[in-house]
Amino acid sequence: MRAPSWQEFEQKVWEPYPRTPVMSKDRAWRAWRKASDEDRAAIVAAIPRYAAWLKEKKSDHPVLNVATFIGERRFEGFAERAAAPPVGFYARRDSPQLAAWDAHSRATRGRGLPRDRNGGWTVATEWPPGHAADPAQGACAARPRDAPIEHAGE
Repeated sequence: MRAPSWQEFEQKVWEPYPRTPVMSKDRAWRAWRKASDEDRAAIVAAIPRYAAWLKEKKSDHPVLNVATFIGERRFEGFAERAAAPPVGFYARRDSPQLAAWDAHSRATRGRGLPRDRNGGWTVATEWPPGHAADPAQGACAARPRDAPIEHAGE
């Protein structure tokens, strides 16, 4: 862990942090020095989000002392959240995947799939269970695996 500099603290923490006149710069500096390199990076990233949150809340929420923000790990509440990975497969309008899912839905639920404003729909996987193009079923899913292959002219 590298030792933080006073200049870095002033530029990255003290100046951008929303402060009140009663905050102790010394207490904040001590909390900053105790933080790990990883935590310091998270603190710096969280300060603008905390400041924006305070502006949204207007005056109905007190400003946390910067030493409290660091020492009690309050910055974690303002950590950047990773974007959730997309869930499922988006079957586009007029795609073979959407047609296959429609047929599967009609066969299993008695009705086709709904459509979003673009004419497609998000489904669980690219192909419905048992569909010939479903890679889990193998390339020859249209015929049972143990069925003999018929050749023309035999």
